[in-house]
Amino acid sequence: MWEQDAPRLLGPLLGTGDFPVTAFGPRAPGPELPGIRRAVGERPLAWFDDLHGGSAVLWAARRRAPTLPVPVDPARGLGRGHADRAMAFAERVRTGTIGPWTASRSAPTRRASTGNGCGRP
Repeated sequence: MWEQDAPRLLGPLLGTGDFPVTAFGPRAPGPELPGIRRAVGERPLAWFDDLHGGSAVLWAARRRAPTLPVPVDPARGLGRGHADRAMAFAERVRTGTIGPWTASRSAPTRRASTGNGCGRP
């Protein structure tokens, strides 16, 4: 899979430099959630995926750490808008203007306790 090459290929284009990647290899949609949970722990997370399954959406909505699921249309691929959204999220985390709730597509911020913290792609 291409995941391990993402920092080398995308970092210079997006101006991000190096960044951590969690690779899963060939898989059916959804089984990556346990690996994501282990890899991220309680750290903030911007998660780019072409299919955030229902369990992933629920997990993201309930996390205490800031979490941004970023849906990527596999027919169009990753674009500048995806990176801009994640970078704005990272800046909000860095400056403390986002707290222990989940960011979503449907609203800028919502508390995880509402159960509505993550919009569906």
